[in-house]
Amino acid sequence: MSRLAVIASIVLAGSVAFADPPDRAPNPAEVAPHGERFFQLGEGHASMSNRQMINVRDQFGRLSMLRLEVIHGEPYIRRVIVRFADGTSDTIPVDRRLSESGDRKVDLPLHGERRVERIIVQSEPNTHATYVVKGER
Repeated sequence: MSRLAVIASIVLAGSVAFADPPDRAPNPAEVAPHGERFFQLGEGHASMSNRQMINVRDQFGRLSMLRLEVIHGEPYIRRVIVRFADGTSDTIPVDRRLSESGDRKVDLPLHGERRVERIIVQSEPNTHATYVVKGER
């Protein structure tokens, strides 16, 4: 074997050995930026329809609060429905427009730490706005 092939094998073997396994669930502390209490649940969501569903994987554990935060535009959020793993759900009225230049976020307490299964955000459609949903333990 040539020296180049041996060196390449050693480098590749070392990088594979230290890589995270693909099925490893991220720790919320790794997901949230340093000093930030909230961590992002999924990707940014566009309010192009009247309902956006976010399936929350079991990896985040129990959540005590949600935060909706605008990325772009001015989404009008009507309500948030939170479905919990125990089969119960809460409907949280919001009825508020979020804005890049003003009220950028809204915090929604979940009244106790519970394991969230799904979050449904009902918004005014066709606002061409995007927002993220974050969680806090």
